Amino acid sequence: MKRSDKFRQANREALATVLATIAVIIFWCLAGFGLADSNITFWHTPLWVWGGCVGT
Repeated sequence: MKRSDKFRQANREALATVLATIAVIIFWCLAGFGLADSNITFWHTPLWVWGGCVGT
């Protein structure tokens, strides 16, 4: 594998990491803040905590 091929692969991996991070942040916001209005609890903990922390 040539040096340029290694850099191309590293750039693809970096882009995949950035996209995965953005996806996790969006899911965290939706699961955490999106469930904030529900009154459901699980083990005396609101559902938004489970969705935002454990779900992510």
